[in-house]
Amino acid sequence: MEIKNRDQIYHILQNLSNLEISYVDYSRQEINYNEYHTYFDYFNNYVIQNHNLTRFYFPIPKDMEHLEYPNDISNFDVISDSLTFLPGFDISVSKLFNFPKSATHQCNYYSMLYLMEGNAHLQIQDVSVHVLPGDFYLIPPNTPYAATAAPESIGIFLDMRKSFLNSNYKSLFQDDARLERFFINSLNQDSSSTHLAIHTNASSMHRNRILDIFAEYINQESFSNAAMKNLFSLLMIDLLRDSNTRIESPTPISGSDTLYQTILDEIRRNYQTLSLSELAEKTHFSKQYICKIIKEKSGNTFQNLLLHTKLKMVAQYLNDTALSIEEIAFLCGFSTPAHLSRCFKQNFGITPSAYRKSGNVNDTARTKN
Repeated sequence: MEIKNRDQIYHILQNLSNLEISYVDYSRQEINYNEYHTYFDYFNNYVIQNHNLTRFYFPIPKDMEHLEYPNDISNFDVISDSLTFLPGFDISVSKLFNFPKSATHQCNYYSMLYLMEGNAHLQIQDVSVHVLPGDFYLIPPNTPYAATAAPESIGIFLDMRKSFLNSNYKSLFQDDARLERFFINSLNQDSSSTHLAIHTNASSMHRNRILDIFAEYINQESFSNAAMKNLFSLLMIDLLRDSNTRIESPTPISGSDTLYQTILDEIRRNYQTLSLSELAEKTHFSKQYICKIIKEKSGNTFQNLLLHTKLKMVAQYLNDTALSIEEIAFLCGFSTPAHLSRCFKQNFGITPSAYRKSGNVNDTARTKN
């Protein structure tokens, strides 16, 4: 199959949406859309025959012809990842069907719906949600839902194995209290954790990240699985650093969790120069109360939390750039290179120069509290 870039992927998605409209009369016939094979038959016979585009809707394992699919979606207790994920992949990507009906189902993996264009509707258990362009909705395993999109809409599903998120949620969610609380509660099958909404301003940056992930999935080159996971991590960073992002969850977040998240956000944005007095002024809380919240949530003092943030950035510069220790000290808010080196060795056990030579990217996890 010819290697496709993000622009080609987007063009194909547009064409598929138009093809779906072309056969809307067929789709209005009395067809039982609960039948699993209806999806295959409809697109194979009327839309994508001879176009090799099935994989935009379905995974195509090499031994797909040997898989036994139930005749009816209701015959699934829970849709298994073996029907959705290619062997060796932790993320599966597919286009949302713009069908007039959608069968309620549940999966044993996480599903994230992203609406690129148009309008869509989600029914998640008893909750009815209107999805707008730029919205992301994360649905945990074993949660019944149905998704329906209006004609000409482009909706993308990013499905993720539970094992992948379970192993990587700390780094993926960047210590965001709202995301972590939702994920942990969903793993514990908390009935309130039915979905998490991430509302954006439909940024082209987010759109391009999704298209790049889709392109990796379609092209299936060497290391595509690793590339998809890294692109998803970048997507989450893009979303969390975007000031237009709003995160909503039915999972309750306490006032202290919200304040701690605000504190972390301020430290990440202004770690080079931030003082406790400035943080108190920005958050409108006393210095004493801020120190109390930091101690309760992290076990650290403000100064230690700030230092750990600086040192993580130092480690990143050491791994990813050829900047000198002097330049890194200036960029990360240390008074002198000697001060940086002393703090770094106290926390990592080796000097910055030795760390750079070791090339061990994951040593940032070893910082002491």
